[in-house]
Amino acid sequence: MLLFNHNVYKHVYFNLYKKIDIMTNVHISVNNLQTEFSGSRLIKIFNKPKVRERIISTKKRIRYSKSDILQKILDFLSNEDWSHAGNKTSFNTIQLLNKYNVIKRFYSKDSAKKHKAYLKLVNDNKFYIRNQDQFHYALVSELYELFKNQGRYDIINDMFYYNDELVFVNEDKITIEETEKTSSGSLRTDMAFYVNKYKIIVEYLENHHDRDKLLGHEFDRVRALRLLGDTNNQSYNNAHIAFFWEKNLYSNNKYTFKSNNFSNFVKHIGRVILDYYLISDEDAYCINKLTQITDNQSLSKQIYLAHNNQNKPVIDLQILEKLFKWVKQTKSKIKTEKIWYDEFINRIKLIQTEILAEKNKHLKNMSVFDSDEEDDDKEINNSTNIPDDKLVYYEIKDDTVYLTHFGLHLYIDIEPKYLADMYEYFKIKKFYNDITSGLINAIKEVRLLKENYQKNQIYGL
Repeated sequence: MLLFNHNVYKHVYFNLYKKIDIMTNVHISVNNLQTEFSGSRLIKIFNKPKVRERIISTKKRIRYSKSDILQKILDFLSNEDWSHAGNKTSFNTIQLLNKYNVIKRFYSKDSAKKHKAYLKLVNDNKFYIRNQDQFHYALVSELYELFKNQGRYDIINDMFYYNDELVFVNEDKITIEETEKTSSGSLRTDMAFYVNKYKIIVEYLENHHDRDKLLGHEFDRVRALRLLGDTNNQSYNNAHIAFFWEKNLYSNNKYTFKSNNFSNFVKHIGRVILDYYLISDEDAYCINKLTQITDNQSLSKQIYLAHNNQNKPVIDLQILEKLFKWVKQTKSKIKTEKIWYDEFINRIKLIQTEILAEKNKHLKNMSVFDSDEEDDDKEINNSTNIPDDKLVYYEIKDDTVYLTHFGLHLYIDIEPKYLADMYEYFKIKKFYNDITSGLINAIKEVRLLKENYQKNQIYGL
């Protein structure tokens, strides 16, 4: 599952990295570099450029070639060690190094230095970073790929952005090392993912947490309970906390992110993030459920909107028609679906005529003191109790027919003679049943998800 090919170190994962040719004549102004590196500790490199450096200089701007930028970064990192406490290396910082072709290998540990994590640079030097930052980088990379494969571009657009086709994280949505205030003191979290009003916390437990299993596990569990139930910040809910053990990155005594444990953890975090996106937006959850039935997100949105606004014509008939196989016409050039549509319209006209006749008969027998005009006005505002004579079934806009909730139910009551075979007739009846039960099930599942996560807020201990 891991996105990096460790045998081809200059190829960056998921085809998002557009390789920069460092030998080109393109130059970048120091002002642009300062802006680009402003959120990173690498900003120091471009704060005070020296006059005699190999640069192109004008009265207003100083520009660096890409080969200059690479060399300056390598020179700077040769004197740096970010593996100690308090030295954060964010996902975006590593991506900036990627952008300028600085890194040769991403996931390594130095057995000679207490298994410190490091990035191998293109000059073969080792740049040491914290183990948890290396883990964070791998986890976020894999989550991006997971959401991409699932087609969840809503999550991608919320949590990520692009810089020269390289992915970066929205640091308001994906964070490392934040402090939570509790009634008994502050607690630091390793990393977190923000989903609307919810916060999913991830803790990376290095090997020292496992020296005394009983003591260590209970300490981490109590700490997790404090994070989940004893924080003062009211702008979000600490909804879930997941632990990953460093020891689970070893397979046959080899350090690797290709382990099944890591893969399963990525899937777990991805599922939790997705569920909380859906929990946060019941409409999105229901539409997603309907899409599983119709295999058409646009149609699912229309059906859901029609369900919630039952007199609003929003379901595109052309999309609906494509779901069914119609009987082929041999003698007539008129399509079967057009013949059924004409009969559908005639049925509506007949229904409306009979409803009007029934209402007139009712009014004729009423006393002047029994007028229900006021009640009708109230009822029409309630989409679940619209008077029969106020029902809308369809509307034609720019030669396109749009059905309402009621219109959909009448339209899919297609007689078998218009369809290719009886199996198509069965499919339509099943389609009606599935979209109806799908909405009910989706609402139930939202409630069950909330209840389930309230019971299972801690994962990995």
